[in-house]
Amino acid sequence: MTIFISIASYCDKLLPVTVEQAMDNAYRPDDLRFGIVEQSVPIYAETMSEAVRKQMRLITVDPFYSRGVCWARALAMTLYSDEDWFMQIDAHTIFDKGWDMQLISLWAECAKQSPKAYIGSYPHAFEIKDGEYVKQRYTENIIASAVAKDVAFPEDMISLLFTPTYVDETKPIRGFHTAAGCVFAPGSFVYEVPYDPYMYFYGEEALWALRAYTHGWDLFHVPKLPVYHYYDTGEEMEVKRIRHWHDEHDTVRTQRWWELQGRASQRMIGIVDGKNYGVYGLGNVRTVEEYAEFSGLDFKNRRIEPKAYVGPWSKSNA
Repeated sequence: MTIFISIASYCDKLLPVTVEQAMDNAYRPDDLRFGIVEQSVPIYAETMSEAVRKQMRLITVDPFYSRGVCWARALAMTLYSDEDWFMQIDAHTIFDKGWDMQLISLWAECAKQSPKAYIGSYPHAFEIKDGEYVKQRYTENIIASAVAKDVAFPEDMISLLFTPTYVDETKPIRGFHTAAGCVFAPGSFVYEVPYDPYMYFYGEEALWALRAYTHGWDLFHVPKLPVYHYYDTGEEMEVKRIRHWHDEHDTVRTQRWWELQGRASQRMIGIVDGKNYGVYGLGNVRTVEEYAEFSGLDFKNRRIEPKAYVGPWSKSNA
């Protein structure tokens, strides 16, 4: 039961911690395979042990030549080699003991509702205090994703602000917005819904969820997610995170981050409106209209129904 773990890392000092945590806390560490795109100087992956590096496929890129997180995630997907499971995480992630078997078990619960299930949930947080990794569990039940209150579609793009929502359920629930920092799926997901390298950042998760839905995949949020993420909480953070659009990096590039995002935004509109983008476009199993009916989020007509603010799982939608 091999698991391919895709990591796009950008100047991230926590990359070795993420990989070591995954190995140390896995029930079957020998079954893990890491596909890493490290956009950094120095290369933090080189500090890992030789034993860990044997289970790693690594592409290194100077940050100057990086074209953003979606480009890097798409590149990491090319390192997949028919493992049983696909997992995508960020390079600042830690895990509970036995996380691998827990995720497989959680997926099996989801598969009782849909044979083409995948997990895509915002992880719990962890903090770093005096060099220790302190987990912050918000709930033992479910962290889902819904459209943030009072949000509307911008005029020139279809990206929206989503917010974590706590759901008092002990069984997996179907969702409509993927959290790209923690995705777990059968390996076939890679071939059916490959990451689009022409996306940039804003809107990537919503579009990926829509594409997956139209290819017949059902997104689930699950209880007791055994994964934790180092969120950006401000200047007091013990380890600072650098983004692709950081001025020191972006100002020397020939193409600035907002140009990449602008192109991505227009591409998103084209995809939603039915333009053919090949493997990066919509599927033909279900339609955008069916997605709108399920989620309350009508990308084609730029409308948001009340359901999208509370989630299709809400009892108010029964």
